[in-house]
Amino acid sequence: MKKKYKLLNILRYNISINPNEVINLYKNTNSIDFNNFLHTFNTLDDIYFNDTIALFSKLNSLYIIYGSNNNTNQITKKIFFNKKKESKTKRKKYKGF
Repeated sequence: MKKKYKLLNILRYNISINPNEVINLYKNTNSIDFNNFLHTFNTLDDIYFNDTIALFSKLNSLYIIYGSNNNTNQITKKIFFNKKKESKTKRKKYKGF
C-alpha cells in the first residue's frame, strides 16, 4: 500500500533589504529582525519573491513541508439488517368454544 502525504505548510524565506540597510546591519546586528523575512502559507497560492540584493539572493528559499496521512480508519462499516425474529414465547390457542 502506498503511503499518502498531505501538505502541512509552505515556508518562504525572502530577505528583501535595501543596500542602505546592509550598512546598518553590519554596524548594528540588532537593527533588523530576520524572523520578519519568514512567511508561512497554508494553501497553494501564487508565491512571489521580492527583489533583493545579489549578496543575499542565495539565501532566499522555499520550503514545502509534507506530513504522512495516518487516517487508516477510512473503511466503511457494513450494517446488516436482519429480518424481524419471531418471538420465542408460543401461545396456546383456547379450544373452549
